[in-house]
Amino acid sequence: KQKTTLVSPILRDEILNAEVSEKEHILVYQTSETFQELPEILKKFDKVPFKVYGIRRNLEKEIQDEYLTFCPFSEKNFIADLASSKGVIGSAGFTLVCEAVHLGKPYLATPVKGQFEQTLNGRYLEYLGYGMQDEELDEFSIKAFIKRIDQYKRNLYGYEKKDNSELFDKLESLLKEIENN
Repeated sequence: KQKTTLVSPILRDEILNAEVSEKEHILVYQTSETFQELPEILKKFDKVPFKVYGIRRNLEKEIQDEYLTFCPFSEKNFIADLASSKGVIGSAGFTLVCEAVHLGKPYLATPVKGQFEQTLNGRYLEYLGYGMQDEELDEFSIKAFIKRIDQYKRNLYGYEKKDNSELFDKLESLLKEIENN
C-alpha cells in the first residue's frame, strides 16, 4: 500500500554484534512438550554433535549424553552457540528464524501445528532455500536437513545482512513529518 514501508527484521544488538563462526554442532531449540522423544532421535545421528536448549528445563549446568549437550538457558551462551553452529533446528517463530538467517545458519523449522504465522515462516524459509520445515520433526527430516545443510548455507551467502538503521531512519523521518504538521 502507498503508506506502507517494508524493512528488514529488527535484530537485537547481541545478534548484530555476534562473532560468526562454524563449529560442528547443530543448535537445537525446542521447548514444546510434543518433542520429548527428540533426544533419542538425535542420538541416532552418530558423531553429529547437538547443543540442545529447552527440552530439559531447570538445568544448572551442561549435561553431556553421547553427542548431545543439554544446555541450561543463558542468553549469552545461547547466542554464542547459535553464532557458531553449523545449523539450527527449532520452532518456526519469527525471531529465531530471522536471527539464524542473519547469521547465515541453515534452519530446520518445526512450525507449531495450527499457528499460521509459524507455518508461513517455515514455508517461506523453504521457498528461499535457507532451510526446510517439518511439523513432525522425525529422523527422516533431520537426516534430509543434515544432507542439504551445505546447499542451504550456499543459498544463505546471497542474503543481504542489514542492521536496524533502515527502520530507525524511517521512524525518524515519520516523527519529523508528524512534528511539522
